[in-house]
Amino acid sequence: MGFINLAARWLVEPKSPDKVVIYSQQGNVTYRALQQQVCQLASAFEGFAVQPNDRIVIAMNDSVPLYVCFLASLACGAIPIVINPKLSLTNQQFILDDSDARVLIQHTIKGISCHVYHEGTTHDTFDYQALLNTGSDSWSGFHFKQGDDIAFMQYTSGTTGNPKGVMHSSNNVLQSFKAFADKTLHVTSNDRFYSLAKSFFGYGLGNSVFFPLECGGSVVLDANWPTPEAVVANVSCYKPTLFFGVPAIYQALLSQPHVTRAFNSVRLAISAGAALPEQLFQHWQTILGTTILDGLGSTELCHIFCSHTSDTAMAGTIGKPLEGYDIDIRDAAGHSVADNICGKMWVRGPSVAQGYWRNPEATDAKFQLGWYDSGDLALRDAQGHIHFKGRADDLFKVNGRWVIPAEIEVRIMTEFSNITEVALVPTEDEYGLTRAALYLVTHDGKTDDLVAEVKEWCTAQLSNFQRPLYIEALNALPRNDNGKVMRRQLSRVSEGVA
Repeated sequence: MGFINLAARWLVEPKSPDKVVIYSQQGNVTYRALQQQVCQLASAFEGFAVQPNDRIVIAMNDSVPLYVCFLASLACGAIPIVINPKLSLTNQQFILDDSDARVLIQHTIKGISCHVYHEGTTHDTFDYQALLNTGSDSWSGFHFKQGDDIAFMQYTSGTTGNPKGVMHSSNNVLQSFKAFADKTLHVTSNDRFYSLAKSFFGYGLGNSVFFPLECGGSVVLDANWPTPEAVVANVSCYKPTLFFGVPAIYQALLSQPHVTRAFNSVRLAISAGAALPEQLFQHWQTILGTTILDGLGSTELCHIFCSHTSDTAMAGTIGKPLEGYDIDIRDAAGHSVADNICGKMWVRGPSVAQGYWRNPEATDAKFQLGWYDSGDLALRDAQGHIHFKGRADDLFKVNGRWVIPAEIEVRIMTEFSNITEVALVPTEDEYGLTRAALYLVTHDGKTDDLVAEVKEWCTAQLSNFQRPLYIEALNALPRNDNGKVMRRQLSRVSEGVA
């Protein structure tokens, strides 16, 4: 593919200019109105000497302004970086410094502020609407790049060190769309997307921005963090056809009144981020009549790269690599292993990132000869299905034997439908020896007899080295700024350090 500008591709002469592209509580926006706002802001950026490849950090909730800022950045050739607006000041400043950002746009208590940085530490601050008003909606200076040039970046969650800027191209977006949205989900312009994952996740950015625009569809945006009540209300009101969630929210939704009627519009539900328990899959399939496709993605792959289809949907595996993608399961020495042997999952495909921004050491360690080291553990069965076994970093040894938390966690989630989240982490016994500790969260907060029941199940079903030394119910698992479970913090709690 030659020169391309994604904003121009999606907004210049859209097929249905008066079609609503964004549905939100703040009002609906058509393709024509979106184009006008994007051109207006791109014009304003140019007025402040924003150059192609300048980095623009967008710390915003999912909203029309986020859409406009992201697309206006692409329009003028800048590199947008969407981050969690609730990031700690330390992590936000790290990203600003690491990316050498030219512009920061962020939601504040007073509204949306835009900071335009100059040489050194000086910057000018503008109200978003005021900045928008300086531009012209007749602007047409779209900056076209080679398809493999850096178009946007996303920062990793930083669970194992500082966040890293993942560099993606326009081609990565289009290839990801082709493999997952087109070939797997069979999206059309009639589809309406609703993603609970926010746009600062790779999962959410594809669901809410790239896929709806590429197929000429529409999207439902909610600036608030999802609650089961709000999700049912949004589905009832906006009637999405594609719903993107995670296992915990699928579990919580089952207890909501009117959920069956609300989801009548949803033709496919997609799950990622954690293993989908068999019982949960069956409940949605039989009670609600909604098929859930379980899959796995990565920021470094732009989106999902392994998934079931509507014809193969099941729980217990994450399906097969998408068309054009390969998965290789390797041992500690880097050699491919046989079927049904667990190892580290390496992935290659047309949407693999160019690497990490200004971090050649990390790039060389994770990206090799077109392959990406996912850091995930998996095995391939005789039918070619991939079984996700958790993060390699989450493993720990008890009595010289490896404990694989993800395997045990999904068994517990399957056995106890009241449990919405669970984490098995290492701790130490009174002699300083490593043992397992189990933490769980329920959807209704009732844990009176549950801990005893889980303990009894563990005694009967798990080997001695896998059994938790103790089990504790929490109101919530600790998470970092991007919503990832902080297992190391749970380990410190187990050891009485926190």
